[in-house]
Amino acid sequence: MAGIGGREFYDMCLRDISRKIEAHARNERNDWERARLISYMAVSPYLEKGAGGMEDVIPFEWDKERKIERNRQKVLEYQEKMQDPNRRKFLDFVEKKISKHGEGMA
Repeated sequence: MAGIGGREFYDMCLRDISRKIEAHARNERNDWERARLISYMAVSPYLEKGAGGMEDVIPFEWDKERKIERNRQKVLEYQEKMQDPNRRKFLDFVEKKISKHGEGMA
């Protein structure tokens, strides 16, 4: 199990076992990522333009997690920018101008 022998397994505490399993999972994931990169490079000359990146052509389960994390990070950055009171005032001003301009056009 995860490169652990029976005797070694029984001598380990739960924390050590957990770390060993996590390291094994990370290594497996890295192996799959490497295989995906090599495969993508091999087929990329034959893909249509706009086919997408490696994650699109050869998706893995953890790609969804990455996308969710990236989107969460973007939302946090946006919220942080919106905390600036001057920026909020400016956006409110622009929104009022747009809505005023839109009313006059109707």
